[in-house]
Amino acid sequence: MRRAWLSVLVAALVPAPAAADVGDNAIGVNTHIPADPVVDLVVGLDAHWVRVDNNWRDQTDPCGTIGFFAPLDNFVTYAIANGLKVYMTLAYAPPCGSIGDGDGMPNNDVPNAARYGAYARQAVAH
Repeated sequence: MRRAWLSVLVAALVPAPAAADVGDNAIGVNTHIPADPVVDLVVGLDAHWVRVDNNWRDQTDPCGTIGFFAPLDNFVTYAIANGLKVYMTLAYAPPCGSIGDGDGMPNNDVPNAARYGAYARQAVAH
């Protein structure tokens, strides 16, 4: 919860470009799949969008038929129902979707292009 508050605080304090430059996207918050009360705080900031991670490695069958992570689905449903636009990143290849760790850093594998493409298509269709 501390991280969520920090994200909300930073979004509130960092100056945004003039509204004429960004239209309805003046304030957005990076949330990492928050609980409903955090979404309520984002709405209370008068934010218009929220960024969330869709971690490929966390899916039920990451290199087969994707069984999407229920907390992510619940978050997206709740955020949209509360008037937020959702910017979702697709990240973090599972071992079955990786061509290998090129730099020794965790969670930084290069994805297999064909498998990543299949995952991205399933995510968009979902």
